Amino acid sequence: FGEGISLLSSYPRSGNTLLRTLLERITSIVTGSDTRPDRLLSKSLALDHDLVGEGLIGQTKPAYSSPNLQSFYQNVYDPLVHIVKTHFPERKGWKSIKGNRVLLLVRNPFDAIDSYWNLCCTNTHTRSLDESVYEKYAQKFEGLARHEIQVWCDFHYYWIDICEKEGVPLLVVRYEDLVLDTESEMLRIMKFLMGQRNGVSDGEFTSFWEW
Repeated sequence: FGEGISLLSSYPRSGNTLLRTLLERITSIVTGSDTRPDRLLSKSLALDHDLVGEGLIGQTKPAYSSPNLQSFYQNVYDPLVHIVKTHFPERKGWKSIKGNRVLLLVRNPFDAIDSYWNLCCTNTHTRSLDESVYEKYAQKFEGLARHEIQVWCDFHYYWIDICEKEGVPLLVVRYEDLVLDTESEMLRIMKFLMGQRNGVSDGEFTSFWEW
């Protein structure tokens, strides 16, 4: 893990769009993502949810230090971001990321997998399937659910284990808590991000963003 970047890691459909939106509204800073920006779902996030940082993972060095002109222009349009979404290792991003702290967003697997099924069938972030589709494709849904529950478990074990092994700060955030008690959860998240980045203790944490 390098310096400066916080990884927002989540199994798909666990609420990272909600959390990224809240973080951007609080900090007025674009959040990044290791997803290809030219994918349909990435474009949808940019157009429909104002998450314009798809594909941005930040630069650890300023653009002017690039050794050649081509690298210079590539880096100019990849501004530094502080928070980057990733679904790794459930899927690989289009660029590798280095970070020094991890926000692990967790959602009830029943809801997350059901939402993932809707995403796979509609290829959108917002549309939902009619119950008749579940009935018609019951075996396919069951097969996906049985497979994905193991993926869900492996995903979270991976981040917990690697953070413990590498000594990387980890904050686990439940999607359900984020929805039910948004203010308290966002305060906890901001203390984790801002406090550790700037050496600010809980008592010294400023409340400029509190609702």
